[in-house]
Amino acid sequence: MDWKAFATVLLSLMFSSVQAEYVLSAPPRETPEAGEAVYGPLAESLSQVLGEEVVYRHPGNWAAYGRNMREGMYDFVFDAPHFGSWRIEHLNHTPLAALPGKLDFVIVSTNPEIKTTKDLVSRRFCGLESPNMGTLIVQNMFRNPVQQPVYVFVKGGFPAVFNAVVEGKCESGVLRSPYYFEKLSDADRSKVKLVQQTKPTPNQTLTGSPRLSNEAKAAITDMLTNPARAKAGSQALFARFAKGEEAWERPDITGYTYLNLLLEGQAWGW
Repeated sequence: MDWKAFATVLLSLMFSSVQAEYVLSAPPRETPEAGEAVYGPLAESLSQVLGEEVVYRHPGNWAAYGRNMREGMYDFVFDAPHFGSWRIEHLNHTPLAALPGKLDFVIVSTNPEIKTTKDLVSRRFCGLESPNMGTLIVQNMFRNPVQQPVYVFVKGGFPAVFNAVVEGKCESGVLRSPYYFEKLSDADRSKVKLVQQTKPTPNQTLTGSPRLSNEAKAAITDMLTNPARAKAGSQALFARFAKGEEAWERPDITGYTYLNLLLEGQAWGW
């Protein structure tokens, strides 16, 4: 037997098998097990549309997530629109579907002297660690390196940011608008004042890589935007990120323009 030829054929088959598998990923906001519960059903729905296997792969940590994304290792990615914009710009990804509604943030403060964002300079400002979009939007407001807020990054989500502000660890902070307007009680909201609400952007988005044909992309968008067909694969995801929704929205690609600049030159590694 020609063992060299056999090995070449075997490696070729193995490579083809690996290439035939599509990978779905998302930020490491939960454990691998919890991520599988949220994104595994979506991977199954995508597999059914494509007629090929789609697997969910938890990135492990934020550093690996960014590195794998930049290296083009993901065929489907669900995350915030500034990441989606970066992939559209640099990896030729296509936005396939977005969660209903818009994504925006509010800057709040307990200090009566803080009336505009200019007043944040040299004052303690709480936010989630970069590359959180809300934090990056605020950082983008201050391009002069000597005219900056004093950033304090907290863990525990937006409730932790709010608590840090009202407990005096920071004089101001950035929150998701739905958290501020819908989750906080009137009593809690009265503890801070609204300084500014950011311009709305597309909501969290699923993008697809150039490995997908135009026909496949269209079929996926049709499936996800149809309430009857989207439910099975997206129910767990909606329960986590879009309670009460039954289908995704068709994305407007113009809404992602320049959002990649929130990452580039600001977030480490981008």
